[in-house]
Amino acid sequence: MQLQAILGFALERWPPCLPTLDGSTSGKLLQEFNLSSDSIVQTFGAEEAGQLVWGLYGVGGLAHSAFFKSSENEALATLRSVRELYRNGFGKHCTHRIGEAWPTKLDLACYMFWDLDGGLRAAAFSSSYEMESVALVILETCLNSENESVQESALHALNHMHYYRPSVAATLINKYLSIPAHTQAAIGYAKECREGRAQ
Repeated sequence: MQLQAILGFALERWPPCLPTLDGSTSGKLLQEFNLSSDSIVQTFGAEEAGQLVWGLYGVGGLAHSAFFKSSENEALATLRSVRELYRNGFGKHCTHRIGEAWPTKLDLACYMFWDLDGGLRAAAFSSSYEMESVALVILETCLNSENESVQESALHALNHMHYYRPSVAATLINKYLSIPAHTQAAIGYAKECREGRAQ
């Protein structure tokens, strides 16, 4: 099945009704989506692109199959491609500032990305050392992004990781807090995430 067909399913209604696909196919489609995220946002706009992220990574999307019904190497490749979604999709098109309302569905999807219930968080933080290692590289890269939406998304993920690996989450957040350029809202939010108290 082609990515364009899947995107059509995801935009047809809410919540989306996606076809059931095997893990390998689901992973390849997610990788293609992540790698093409800049052009997808330019084509569909931030509202519909946000709905697509929710549709593909949320309940009933492709993520569960991609991460839990494929080989570990395939799951790792899909997880690695998330970095491109952050760089080319969220990083280029999200404008949300911490403490303010989310201006688009894409901004909200960025914030909630590790919380969309399609299995990404469970796959990244509790399935294997290799998956967790890749996830941590992605999150650390996001914390160093110039885009505050991307930073906030990583902090939100680490807030949840506090319950799996509190010392690892705290170490990354402390590195983030050691950089003096953050706003007071960002600093306050990071401190809440370090303690696992953020919403």
